[in-house]
Amino acid sequence: MSFLNKLKPKKVMVCPSCKKRFQFPVKPGKTLSVKCPRCGASYRVSFVNPVVELLKGRLKWSALSQSEKNKLLVVGLVIIICLGLVLSSASKPIKPIIQETNGKAHVI
Repeated sequence: MSFLNKLKPKKVMVCPSCKKRFQFPVKPGKTLSVKCPRCGASYRVSFVNPVVELLKGRLKWSALSQSEKNKLLVVGLVIIICLGLVLSSASKPIKPIIQETNGKAHVI
């Protein structure tokens, strides 16, 4: 195996039939047909980005697993909160409160 092949990402799968762990290359945007080396069972593995597929209309929300839905909702919520913080700080910057005591200014 060459050095470059070792750097390529691999996906590890556990065969549902015989519980053998095996690996195969990750091919983003592709669907592979993989075969278990022990029992010979074959599976189709897809490497699609669910966000891109949802936006392009090739995937429906109902087709996602509950864990995928939860992850997408959390990412969306974080993005909305970050945008809200950036926009609110740009529209009304926080002004420091300056208090003078004995002729010296202190920021509170």
